[in-house]
Amino acid sequence: MQYFTFDTSEWKVVGIDENGYGPLLGPLVVTGVLLTLYGADPTSASEIQTFSFPIPIRDSKELFRRSLSSYRLGESVVITILEVIGKRVPTLSALIRELSIKPLDLEDYGIQDVALPAFGGIVNKDLIDYFEKAGIHIDEIVVNVIMPDIFNKTVEDLGNKALIDFKAFMEVKEKLRASCYLMGKVGGTSHYGRFFEIFNIKYEILKDSFSKSSYKLENGEYVHFILHADREYLPVTFAGIVGKYVRELIMLSLSRSLGFNADIPYASGYYHDSKTFEIERMLKNNMKIKWVRSR
Repeated sequence: MQYFTFDTSEWKVVGIDENGYGPLLGPLVVTGVLLTLYGADPTSASEIQTFSFPIPIRDSKELFRRSLSSYRLGESVVITILEVIGKRVPTLSALIRELSIKPLDLEDYGIQDVALPAFGGIVNKDLIDYFEKAGIHIDEIVVNVIMPDIFNKTVEDLGNKALIDFKAFMEVKEKLRASCYLMGKVGGTSHYGRFFEIFNIKYEILKDSFSKSSYKLENGEYVHFILHADREYLPVTFAGIVGKYVRELIMLSLSRSLGFNADIPYASGYYHDSKTFEIERMLKNNMKIKWVRSR
């Protein structure tokens, strides 16, 4: 099996993605993963089709389907990634302390801690070996967990739901230093210039389109917002998987704290899931403020 292209230049590439932008219940989680990769340029070096993993590595929605076996596989991917960067965490609260750029006290949200692994996932040695052989170096991971009460307040302050997502992306970006940033594109946004301007970020437009919007910032960094980036670029795929895992653990904790003997989260938190509304009805008023989105 061939792992490398002929050009093996080294690139530091950050992938950033979100999980939980549009549900009724639960947090928005924006995650950044810094990788060192090898190839002709940072984007081609990041293309997921270049790699042939020994276990399924795909976008988080495909990986974490609503079954225990699927969650176990997704958890195995995440704890293997964490193992590579030397982070062995026994609980959800420890995971948040290790990765989160902001503190989060689970007790403030009326939920209990969760022991890890939560779904029976194990470190996959074959995957670790593949990372080494394929020249995939995982350098750092950070998450930005925005709980619903903070989300609602930020919507009120900024007046625009999309700005919350952009702000969270930029906060993660500032924690991970690289020359190239590949970011998931949310909704139908094509022109990010107005967002940069609101946050006083100077930029040059390289490309503005529905599928990809690219900018060069004043400090020389390149930022690309890409539709379905989690399906195409490995750093974004990893970011989406880790963020999905963090969000699902928080939803699992909510489920168990409400009395459900759940192997996986009882409800997804999304509008299409009837169990979401069952959970919402069970929340007392002080908990609704903490857990229910206004938009």
